[in-house]
Amino acid sequence: MLMLYLFPLAVLGAFVAVVADAVRFRSLLEVRAGVGLVLGGLVASYGLALVLLALNPTFEHNNSVSRMNVREIFVWALEIAGWLALVIVPAAFGLWSLLRAWERRRHERGDASALRRMGEGFEPHVNEIGGRLYYSQLVGFGPSEVEFRFPIRQRDLAVLLDEPWRRAVLEVAGHYMLQHSTMPGRIRMTEADFRRVVRAVLHSTPEQLQRFITRVGRDYNVDVMFFASEAMARRTAPSSTDKRAASCTET
Repeated sequence: MLMLYLFPLAVLGAFVAVVADAVRFRSLLEVRAGVGLVLGGLVASYGLALVLLALNPTFEHNNSVSRMNVREIFVWALEIAGWLALVIVPAAFGLWSLLRAWERRRHERGDASALRRMGEGFEPHVNEIGGRLYYSQLVGFGPSEVEFRFPIRQRDLAVLLDEPWRRAVLEVAGHYMLQHSTMPGRIRMTEADFRRVVRAVLHSTPEQLQRFITRVGRDYNVDVMFFASEAMARRTAPSSTDKRAASCTET
C-alpha cells in the first residue's frame, strides 16, 4: 500500500519540475534531461502496470478468485507502478548514459573527417560531423585547457556567419561562462545551458541582447563589449599570409 500514495506524489513532483523548466526557459525542448527522464520513467512504469493488470485482472480474496473492475485496475496500477519505477527510472538513466557515451565516441571517430564550417586556428569553430553541426570552444583554466563541444542548428550557423557582432558576443560570453563552470565546485555547462545562451545571443532582439551582455558582464565581472570588439577586430585584421602577399605585390 506504500506506493499507492508515494507514486502519485512522485509523478506530481516530476510533472511540476517539467512545467517549471518549460515556463522558465519558454520551451519544452529546454527541459533538463534528468527531470524529463524521471517523469518519462514514471509514466512508463504506470503504463506497464496497466498492461500487466489488463492482461490478468484477477486476484484471490477469501479463497475465491475475483475480477477487478476498470476503476480498481487504475488504482492498483499505482501500487505496482511504484515498485516498477524503482527499476525503470534508474534503467532509463543508465540507458541515457550509454547513449551519451556512444555519441561521444562517434564524435571522436568522426573528427578525422570533420568539415570545418566556421572558425580558424584556436578560435571557436563549427564543424560538420555526420551531417550535424557542432560549436567547439577551447577554454583555458589554470594549467589545463578544456574543449567544449555543443550541437547547434543550421539557423544558428547562419547567424554566426552573417552577424559578426553576435558571433563575437557568443565567443566572449561563452568563454567566461564555460571557464566559470570548470572551477572546482561548479557544475559543468550542459547542452541545454548552452542552447539557452545561443538563443539569448543569436536569436534575440537588440534590446534583449544588450540586457544579456549587461547581465553577463555583471555576473562574471567582464567587459563583454570590449572583448567582443577585440574579437571582431582580430577576425577582420589581415592575416600574416595576406601581409606577405601584399608585400610581394608592392615589390
